[in-house]
Amino acid sequence: MDKVTFIFFDLDDTLYDAEAAYKRALLSSFKCFSNHEMVKEESKVLSWETYEKVYGQARSEVKALLVQSVASSHSRLLYFKKMTEIIFSRTCPSLALALDQSYSSEWSNCDFSQAIEALEFFKKAGFRMAIVTNHICYTQMEKLAVLDPGGKYFEWVLTSEEVGVEKPNIKIFETAISKSGVSANQITMVGDSWENDIVGALKCGMNAVYVDLKNSKKELNFKPTGNLKSIKELKEIVRVISGEC
Repeated sequence: MDKVTFIFFDLDDTLYDAEAAYKRALLSSFKCFSNHEMVKEESKVLSWETYEKVYGQARSEVKALLVQSVASSHSRLLYFKKMTEIIFSRTCPSLALALDQSYSSEWSNCDFSQAIEALEFFKKAGFRMAIVTNHICYTQMEKLAVLDPGGKYFEWVLTSEEVGVEKPNIKIFETAISKSGVSANQITMVGDSWENDIVGALKCGMNAVYVDLKNSKKELNFKPTGNLKSIKELKEIVRVISGEC
């Protein structure tokens, strides 16, 4: 393996616990919904269980209308817009926006401490770093405004919205490699999705470190450069890419 000089990171569930953050964010939107004047006036107050169910229905309906490999399939605003249509039988713009804003406000409460410790370590070790992520740019900027507000760690961020396709489509990896200015074998992709991050990167000639948070077993014809079991192990990447383990 050639000397690795650049590390590409996925964002969600790689540098922070996205699943826990999403649950907190949805609860925040529920509180907003329950206190909204329109909801009270029209007697549409829901239990948490019903609200969660309607959100899931709205999310499924939005995704069913979209090609799954496009960034807009991740849009919470589309989900909340659809929710208002399910609940009120009409689009309620002010409520949809309020729910979206309440949901997004939770990004400031994400725990990035372990990621920041690791990123500081990589920076001091001389590695260049960037983000390669599937999502709409605005949402990822909201998260990164908390994690890396001034661009101290990441030279650039590449979202699937900008490229028009999502990982594991080869186009997003080729675009990222081109932006890096180094060859694919000098790059390590770090991510939690086997198909999107690991297989996609390996197919493009990059190295790949799998952040296997769910301790899943993958018996495919691809072997990552290394495996991690938790976000707190991120600093182990240096040992992996230097061939020490």
